Amino acid sequence: FAGGEGGLVANMKNMQTWMHKTALSLDAKNPELIYFYTHELEETIEAVEEIESYKDYNIEALTKQVLVPEFEKFETLVKAKKLDQANEQFDKMVAACNQCHTTVGHGFIKIKRTESNPFMQEFAN
Repeated sequence: FAGGEGGLVANMKNMQTWMHKTALSLDAKNPELIYFYTHELEETIEAVEEIESYKDYNIEALTKQVLVPEFEKFETLVKAKKLDQANEQFDKMVAACNQCHTTVGHGFIKIKRTESNPFMQEFAN
């Protein structure tokens, strides 16, 4: 289901996967993969926007206020193939994730970009 704790947790897991794969694609400077994972990330963000509340927090509104503007800037840069600027904007998206976590009393969940590749996948083109 989309709402409730299960939906939020599942979507956060998906978002973390897509964020990490996007970061690895950025590190590899692979525009096709960056674009692909940006789309997957967008779909996950849209799913999170459907979650109206978690505990006493309006997840839909918080996502639209904090994460979506940073994502849209990132997406624009990706589409324009401005990869260095997209890379910088990606870090702002990570900061937005951490801002949301702090806002909902989960500041102990800290997202940090890492270069390690836990996936059975090559990210270079």
